[in-house]
Amino acid sequence: MAMKIEIVERSGNAVVVECGSCRGTGESRHKRFCKACNGTGHVTLMCESEEIPIVSCSSCHGTGESQELVYCRACQGVGVVPAYGKYKIRKVERVD
Repeated sequence: MAMKIEIVERSGNAVVVECGSCRGTGESRHKRFCKACNGTGHVTLMCESEEIPIVSCSSCHGTGESQELVYCRACQGVGVVPAYGKYKIRKVERVD
């Protein structure tokens, strides 16, 4: 659940603070599953013999998670966001 805050007035100089969503890492907290093995961590090789070997996925190295970096949406992967001295908040809405 996210909150949408409408800020009416800011006072003070802008400062940069650590992003609260990613805790300054710039990476998303959400893991993505590997597309090569569908998150299982292993793949089945197609062979002409009767035995079908199951091996560790070479894309994710058997973890089942994607190795590609997913950036934090709040800070766009930077790890910091601007903050201001004082806020006057007009309204707060729940965004689902």
